[in-house]
Amino acid sequence: MGVQVNSATLAGGVTPQCGRCGVWLCWDISQSEYEEGRAFWDAWLCRECNGGTPMRRDEFRKQTRAERSPQNGPLERCYTGIGSRETPQVVLEEVRGLAAALARAGYTLRSGGADGADAAFEQGARTASATQLEIYLPWQGFNGNPSPLNRVEQRALDVASRLHPAWERLSPAARKLHGRNCYQVLGFSLEILSRFVVCWTADGCESHRTRSVKTGGTATAIVLAERHGVPVFNLGKSGRREALKELLSKDGVTLPQGLLDEKGQRTLSLAK
Repeated sequence: MGVQVNSATLAGGVTPQCGRCGVWLCWDISQSEYEEGRAFWDAWLCRECNGGTPMRRDEFRKQTRAERSPQNGPLERCYTGIGSRETPQVVLEEVRGLAAALARAGYTLRSGGADGADAAFEQGARTASATQLEIYLPWQGFNGNPSPLNRVEQRALDVASRLHPAWERLSPAARKLHGRNCYQVLGFSLEILSRFVVCWTADGCESHRTRSVKTGGTATAIVLAERHGVPVFNLGKSGRREALKELLSKDGVTLPQGLLDEKGQRTLSLAK
């Protein structure tokens, strides 16, 4: 049933309503809070209709992630492939191979059309599939990319504003770039989670706690993924290739021999 506005709703807010019996929640939420957690509030049930226990967002997210597992079909088999414009060449070669392998396995790439890691993921995915791509752009023609997913709606900007530490100092263009990053994790509906995030940043960031100046704009997607329980695999951090291979193995994905090899990656890096 979602949220409604009644005579008792505070100005600028909305009141959640149980989707089964129609009872109102006893407090209001802001419009921005509703937009950020739309899927939860649209499905909200009161304590009585939820089996006698309060409906909690963390449990709801776990449940919806399970329902959207790769076993349920290719439409939900999405991952986020992003990273720094300064990603080393040896890693760019690696992610091209990874993106191609994932496309062949039925995964849809979500990325952002920027130079560096974004471009490498897209190039790799295109070698295996021209259709399994969601390339989100901050505006039409960004970086010469022809993707039709080239607008950033206000609700994505609202989500990004709560993730960036200095939102008020950003230019309109910079805000669109960060809003675009939210789609990379949640899709254009801002409701369908990626299965995982693969990225490269110089600091190996995978969470709000480990973000730094070196994380760059990729931090928006990383922190958003962390908040939604989406696994992040930063190839700039030791051990994460093996962890990613383990997750893919559980999904039934077989990678080409040598791809995501931690020892081989260190050898190549030293050779450079």
